[in-house]
Amino acid sequence: MSSFFAKPTYQSAINVPPPPGATGGRGVPDVCGNAAAESPYPIFVGGQDVDVWGTSAVAPLWAGLAARLGQRLGRPVGFLNTLIYQPQVSSSAFRDITSGNNNITGQGGPYSAGSGWDPCTGLGSPRGAALLSAVQGSAPAPSPPRPAPSPPPGTGTTTGQAISAWVPPPPYPAYPAPPYPLSGSADTAGSAATAFTGCTWAARCGYIAALTCSRDCRYGWAFRSRCRCRGRARGRDCLPSTGLSNRDNAILCSSAIGAVQSNCPEKPQFRRFSIVSTAVTPISVIIPVRNEGDRIIRAIQSIVSGRSCPFPLELVIVDDNSTDRACDQLLQAIERTANTRLVLRRLNSWSGIPFARNRGAELASYPIYFITDGNTLFLQNWDLPIWGHFERGRILAATILDVAFSFRGYGCQLTLPSIGVTWIPIAGAYGGYVPVVACTGTVIDRELFHRLGGYDETLPLYGAAEPEFSVRAWLSGYEIVNVPQLPIYYRFRPRREYDAFYDANRGVMLTNYLRFACYYLPENLLAKAYEYYHQWSQAEFNTAMSNLDASDVWIKRAALSGGLPLNFQSRSGSHCCEMK
Repeated sequence: MSSFFAKPTYQSAINVPPPPGATGGRGVPDVCGNAAAESPYPIFVGGQDVDVWGTSAVAPLWAGLAARLGQRLGRPVGFLNTLIYQPQVSSSAFRDITSGNNNITGQGGPYSAGSGWDPCTGLGSPRGAALLSAVQGSAPAPSPPRPAPSPPPGTGTTTGQAISAWVPPPPYPAYPAPPYPLSGSADTAGSAATAFTGCTWAARCGYIAALTCSRDCRYGWAFRSRCRCRGRARGRDCLPSTGLSNRDNAILCSSAIGAVQSNCPEKPQFRRFSIVSTAVTPISVIIPVRNEGDRIIRAIQSIVSGRSCPFPLELVIVDDNSTDRACDQLLQAIERTANTRLVLRRLNSWSGIPFARNRGAELASYPIYFITDGNTLFLQNWDLPIWGHFERGRILAATILDVAFSFRGYGCQLTLPSIGVTWIPIAGAYGGYVPVVACTGTVIDRELFHRLGGYDETLPLYGAAEPEFSVRAWLSGYEIVNVPQLPIYYRFRPRREYDAFYDANRGVMLTNYLRFACYYLPENLLAKAYEYYHQWSQAEFNTAMSNLDASDVWIKRAALSGGLPLNFQSRSGSHCCEMK
């Protein structure tokens, strides 16, 4: 019996012996498996056949079974305990072990097996096929609930549709082939995916490619003077500044085609072909805006003009009750651009960033969401690293650059006990995996965004909603990966401007971070978070805690704890968090 963890509700129907101390009560084990030395598992290690048994064998057995179940389901199995303790499941999906004990010393074990659950063998050993049927007959593991929109204090009623129970949109079809021709032409500037008969492109840098002809062509590098590396690099040593990898196709402009044809005596001819190394998938760029002035104009112009080719692009702008009327000029700013769709929604009151982003996601229709801000600048060929790294179960974190200084942020890391964030300053730290994706550079599959429930609108206005979304994602089993080749310039608030905003919204931000902490932190860390924020202001802390106690925060904590396949405690000691 556990001396630390209380008896969970899913064990309420079983008879658990009293714990050894004054606290605890959770019955263990939940399940068992064949771990006897008389029937070992043969494995191949270090060039030799060996036999293993014991916990080191039966734990991987259960892990493998869970993986096979998830494979057959097409989704993670989620938290199995609430399912397997149901009488109709435990009686059919497990072999009840009724004899024996846990004697490992020769002096007799303290617990014996018996009918039903027992502290020696739990519910019993699994019947794989029956367990699969039980899991298939159950509802999918619940995603974190998406609360109804809540207006920020003092801002009045938020506009838009109030959602009490979020229903995901119907799934979109498989990613389509490009609906436009991608063909080489000497008259097509900037949009042709081109290959040359008899020539091989070897390196790409800057905005055009450096090409070499076949190896027996002594004129192969006549074109190198036009390459931005100016001949200082050869072949694969040429470092591309646009994120093109060796498996990407070159996107060449007409000047590159003409230069090769005019300089090479072999006069290579280009041929038509479609992009086959990466999927060219339409992208919806979602931008919440509030009084960004001409910065939003420059942002969308950089997005449109920075495309490597005119793939279908959707700009979804949510105007969060701006007063500068800059959004009136958006359509004019991008007129006469191919395959570009503008969707604009105006909110009637200041509703906050999480609310605005979610409204944008509801309007967006393309398979890839790129969530960013209105004070950004995109670089040339920003789309290519997305197609090279995008996967449906992966969130991409753009690299954030400061428009005024040399700062670069490669994703963010949680800090404890404040549960705030700090930037990761080194590319590739922790193997490229990051705990928190910056809200200004988030690339995510459309279906995955809605499956996770979007941003939590009970964390209104500003602060905590973005890291909470990331934590919910990786506790749901999805990965967040930084892409160094996807840099986004961002205008950070000047210190004076930030301090004024912070002072005006201090109470909201304090409540947000305390609510975020209550969602996920184990009790020992939650106590430290309370102590940390109590030092801000005792009066503000007490007000925030009173608001939280009157809210649904503890219901949400229980739902997250029971519905997510991973738990925060198991990750808090990894690179995900840093104690400060």
